[in-house]
Amino acid sequence: MLPVSFVEGEGFRELMIFIEPEYTIPTRKTITTRVENMHGESATDLRGRLANARTVDQWGLTGKVTACVHDNGKNMVLANANDELEWDSQPCFTHSLQLAINDDRSVTKLSDARTLELTDDSWIVMEEILPMLHSLKCATTALCGEYVVSISMVYPVTITLLSKYLKEIPGENAKVKGFKSTVSVSLERRFGPAEVSNARKVAYIASFLDPRHKHLRFATDDVRGAVQAETSCPALITMETRKAQRNREKGLLNHRRLKIHKMTPSLLQRFLSCLARITSSRQQQPQPNSCNTAKTYAHQ
Repeated sequence: MLPVSFVEGEGFRELMIFIEPEYTIPTRKTITTRVENMHGESATDLRGRLANARTVDQWGLTGKVTACVHDNGKNMVLANANDELEWDSQPCFTHSLQLAINDDRSVTKLSDARTLELTDDSWIVMEEILPMLHSLKCATTALCGEYVVSISMVYPVTITLLSKYLKEIPGENAKVKGFKSTVSVSLERRFGPAEVSNARKVAYIASFLDPRHKHLRFATDDVRGAVQAETSCPALITMETRKAQRNREKGLLNHRRLKIHKMTPSLLQRFLSCLARITSSRQQQPQPNSCNTAKTYAHQ
């Protein structure tokens, strides 16, 4: 993009005279006025379109949207930051992780990355940082499920990265330590895994409802209690409740079987005699001739 004053440059004017001698080049003031007028007309048109646009109520989506997964662009963040919205704002995990990695440039400066001029120290840093980069790659792969729902993995993976793979190791390179520290601070700021207020987020509730993470061992005691309190409603039946219900049904079935085994001798004798009569009556019935039956089907 060039400034509007570019039209008044001597070189540009000579070029336009050579290309189109009869064309009158507008001045900077003229172009500025035209742009401002276009902005006013576009703003008026946009206001009219938004006034006639369908809302969530008109689309019939009230009560049907639980969360909105979006990237970290300012327009998307602001659009989902309205307190009147009924759904949860869930930023994309992989995009957030990439932004957290980009927050640090101490390992490789942008100028060095463009020229690919690596020193001996750079190779040492690459060797030490490689295991951590492998962990970040695994985290990205785990959360990039195309055919499976991966939102229940957001906080387990984030907290595992913070508590294990992004921890400083004694004796490691100072640049690696700085990289781990910067990424950790950025992830904590973006996801807030230790904040009790985030217990209402869909990602935490999904982890609680996922049988793999239902105990929330990765979370703090305060967050774990807040998530359990948030989901303690009749509509949400935990796996423990279902298991207890199955055990009760199994016990009731065993009780019924026990009643059958405890039949009195007279009742059992009548049952066996009735069964014997049915068997004997079936044996006395004439059996159809297989050959005649085959012929009958052939004629049909």
